[in-house]
Amino acid sequence: MRIAISAFKVIKRYLFRKQLGKVGVNFFCGDDSRILLAKSFSCGDNVFIGPGAYLVCILDIESNVMLGPKVTVLGGSHSFGVKGELTRFLKPDPQASRKVTLCNDSWIGANVTIIGPLEVGHGAVVGASSVVTKDVPPFTVNVGSPSKPIKKIFSDDILRQHLILLGFSETYATSIVAKRNDKLDGTSISILDNTEEYRNVFSD
Repeated sequence: MRIAISAFKVIKRYLFRKQLGKVGVNFFCGDDSRILLAKSFSCGDNVFIGPGAYLVCILDIESNVMLGPKVTVLGGSHSFGVKGELTRFLKPDPQASRKVTLCNDSWIGANVTIIGPLEVGHGAVVGASSVVTKDVPPFTVNVGSPSKPIKKIFSDDILRQHLILLGFSETYATSIVAKRNDKLDGTSISILDNTEEYRNVFSD
């Protein structure tokens, strides 16, 4: 019986994946997740989507991205406020398929709602239950409804070093630092760097 159930799950996941547009290696999508506009879905390598996701948009997920349980990503909203018409029976907003991009190494926490069009920047973290309605700067921690950046991940110099260590070019690293600073637009927030703490815990 257990073998039959396991085989059924493998087949179900295979058929689900075949419906999607472009999918990289090491892709995982949890149970009870729904991806509408499946042919407009694309993702890179090492993408993890937790259970109960509801994804309804043109969605581009780059590599090494994590989505926690019950993440909702919407490309737009339903039409409403039309004189003489019931909202329930209005035609969907033609912008409802607007694009959302989740960039490399971003982490979307549990129960987050993202309403596009927008981009979650490279290395950004969005805290659980946040509501995202505009672009998220690279390498920032973002929380709230609507979400806003509360911390930088690494100083500018360390961020540049971090990206080069991961194999990105110096030009790209410099552009990400510049993009973060541009998106923050002079906002002063604290800097987070967990390197020493992590290595003390997980050192060999």
